Amino acid sequence: MRKKIGDLDINYEVDGSGPPIVLVHGGGADLICWEEMVPHLVRDFTVYRFDQRGFGETQRPAKPVVSLALWTQDLLNFIDAFGLESPALAGWSLGGSVILNFACEHPTRCGAAIPIGCPGPKKVVFDKSGFVKRQELADRGLSIEEIIDQTFDFTRAAFSQWSRDENPGSLEKIRAMLCRNSAGDYAEMVAAFDQLSDFGEKLPRLRARTLILCGDEDGRTPPNLSEAIHERLPGSQLAIIPDCGHYCPYEKPAETSALIRDFLKAS
Repeated sequence: MRKKIGDLDINYEVDGSGPPIVLVHGGGADLICWEEMVPHLVRDFTVYRFDQRGFGETQRPAKPVVSLALWTQDLLNFIDAFGLESPALAGWSLGGSVILNFACEHPTRCGAAIPIGCPGPKKVVFDKSGFVKRQELADRGLSIEEIIDQTFDFTRAAFSQWSRDENPGSLEKIRAMLCRNSAGDYAEMVAAFDQLSDFGEKLPRLRARTLILCGDEDGRTPPNLSEAIHERLPGSQLAIIPDCGHYCPYEKPAETSALIRDFLKAS
């Protein structure tokens, strides 16, 4: 489905019934990344998901360029457009930074915050080699399929060993997801990565009930980053998902969904 919101023509889906939860995808992803979790969540919730600015089928003007502040404003505009007062928000990876920044900037508009495999509250040095290589290949004019083929080991390394051995289909779904990107939009996203921990100093403003999720073998945003958010938020809950890497929505969709569902229903 499509909806004109601000300067965006947003691609979105709404499924289920019950209290609202808005799902915010990660970098290089789109709303399809939630496809295996939605059937679990719609049993209890109305599930809203959309392609963020610079991703998927959402159409946007060339300027302004993407940023944490802009993605946060887009989320507010999306929530307002559907008349949601204070929905639960779940965000994976980059999306986790967006929902935490949103919950800090708009504390009365977030009923619950669930960051999944999220960057920590302080800027840390992490392996960007794959992202840099992808940008170099894009600058050389290679197609997105060629870029992903030549750099997929970088993505594969962020999966758990269990997923690589027992759930290889999840890797192929991520490969297909990455191939839906455009080189230009991907470059903008990488440039915005340094902002993803900017919510850190704002965390004292956050009032929402918070559940922090992370895979135990997440090599992209390791568990210590989720632990750092947990330490900054008294009363928050932290759950580490076993045999799971960075790609929780594809590696462990049922387990991730159950943790979200149990947390929200108990709250």
